[in-house]
Amino acid sequence: NATPLQNAINSAATGSLIIVRPGSYRENIVLGKRVKLQGYGPGGIVGAGDLEALDCVGGNCPPLPQGGEEPFSPIVGTVIDGRYFAFEVNRQAAWQNLVNSLSPVGPANVPGGPGITVVAPNATTYNDTSFTAQIDGFAISASRGLGGGGVHVHAYARNLQITNNILEDNTGYHGGGISLGRPTAEGGLANNENDNIRIVRNRVLSNGGVFFAGGIGIFNGADNYELGNNDICGNYSLEYGGGLSHFGFSPNASIHDNWIYNNDSFDEGGGIIITGDLGVNPPLGSSPGAVTIERNLLQTNVSNDDGGGIQLLNPLQSPIRIHNNIIANN
Repeated sequence: NATPLQNAINSAATGSLIIVRPGSYRENIVLGKRVKLQGYGPGGIVGAGDLEALDCVGGNCPPLPQGGEEPFSPIVGTVIDGRYFAFEVNRQAAWQNLVNSLSPVGPANVPGGPGITVVAPNATTYNDTSFTAQIDGFAISASRGLGGGGVHVHAYARNLQITNNILEDNTGYHGGGISLGRPTAEGGLANNENDNIRIVRNRVLSNGGVFFAGGIGIFNGADNYELGNNDICGNYSLEYGGGLSHFGFSPNASIHDNWIYNNDSFDEGGGIIITGDLGVNPPLGSSPGAVTIERNLLQTNVSNDDGGGIQLLNPLQSPIRIHNNIIANN
């Protein structure tokens, strides 16, 4: 069975919890219904935290690993490896046929290649908040998306939760790790209707974006989104927002308690850029909407132009609250 995870999603009823066993899944998933995808965790290394104990000398040392566990023993996680999409024509055709069968609302073109693509067959697919769609406990790596890289959220994916994942070494045109919608210049809507999305407790590491965003790109119509307690490190953008790009009108955004460090943008906003979408209401463009940035660490981010740590580009009338952050050595 070449696509066990996709087959499980296709056969699941709305409101299902799909528990995905550890292993590496060489798939590019399409999520088009209100289900929870639950991995076993992204994997890791037993004993990696015990190096202090191994190097310690004296009577006040941490305990060594117990129960026969050797330091640096791997724990197998639930991994989505999306790299093969770019090289296999049959995989691309099957993916496109599945997307077409769902008739997603929003922009007509759904960009291919992400590890997970979230689409809505109708405008109310994800509206029920009694059981929200969720992507939790995965490692998503090596995907090469024409929109977002690791996870691409197309449109109308209201109330989606992306939690407790590692997104590493993915690339995308806009948002190498995660992309909510697309900017209007890339075929997105002036309102992508991706409201009330939570991106919480993820590690977004070493992803790359060509335009608009490196690690995470949040585009028009992600009202009330929450980006909290994430580790956003080592991402790169050839244009805006090495770590995070809030691009377009998405009011009442909360960016809190994140570590945003060692990110790089070739143009503006090494750590974070907050800006409107110049393709909406030209020549000034849209405002970004009200944004709160609080209790974050922004450190050692680099921009080749403006805003090594944070760049506010044309915020117009929108209130941008920046308080209780550490912004250092950018």
